[in-house]
Amino acid sequence: MTAPVPLRTLKGEGSSKLHLMPRPMDKRIRVVYACGPITGHAAKDSIDWRVQLETALSQATAGMNVLASSPMRWKHHLAANGEVVTKSHYTEKDVQDPRDLYFTSKEGIIGRDRFDTLRSHLIFCNMLPANGRISYGSVLEWGWSSAYGNPIILVMEDGNAHDQPFTRQLIAEGVIAGHKTTFEEAVAEALTALRYINWKDEVTLPRLNYGEENGSPLVVNLRDANGDMRQPTLEETFNMGVANATLRPIILVGDKAWVEKNLHGMILRIADWVLPNTVDTDTVSTAVSSPGI
Repeated sequence: MTAPVPLRTLKGEGSSKLHLMPRPMDKRIRVVYACGPITGHAAKDSIDWRVQLETALSQATAGMNVLASSPMRWKHHLAANGEVVTKSHYTEKDVQDPRDLYFTSKEGIIGRDRFDTLRSHLIFCNMLPANGRISYGSVLEWGWSSAYGNPIILVMEDGNAHDQPFTRQLIAEGVIAGHKTTFEEAVAEALTALRYINWKDEVTLPRLNYGEENGSPLVVNLRDANGDMRQPTLEETFNMGVANATLRPIILVGDKAWVEKNLHGMILRIADWVLPNTVDTDTVSTAVSSPGI
């Protein structure tokens, strides 16, 4: 077979996908990842509830060594003026500490958040309050967590943008291990999980053979029935997270210019190809499934 011409990917040449996620060397430490929306929310609010969670866990788990991992670390400069976080905050050039700029760049966000999610023992996902926006980054993290078998505690009120049939399905199937409607109830649920879950010291996924059915590319068609571009559904976003965590290539179908302008940055970072139509996906699927490619 003639080797196909490689397609340019949104994230550049190569791949940063992970197959092994180490947990802390000290096996007595339990890591809880504080998942939740950031873009579209006041930076101070996003920081404050995570600090509240860390305080509640540390006070109630004396002797257990619980580490609350926050995606808002090194982002305190975003809260300086009480502003709502927007995409522009991820490319600020006037931060005083270069570490702040790195951890608010697209590359820094995807690397840090995936590392934190996959190494955690428990995911605490706070979707409060409802503001009408879908947190695609958080839903991707649900997929990452599910792929590694990490339990998710979700706090979400009725009417939340994420209160959809697919989310309810995840709750019913136990993918989301606990669902509460208030922050305090969710913290109590997390504390129960920390005390009684049979912890694994490490999580290792085998590398997948792309020639096998479960290693075939995930194709997400972002054109609706009329051919117009649309945002991915919760289920599609979740599935992209699972695919990324298990090393499956991700193919987006649609207009590349629209995709680069309108899709969440984390989706852009994990997508492998953007193709104009579904016909081309057969060529790409054959290429990545062939030996030596």
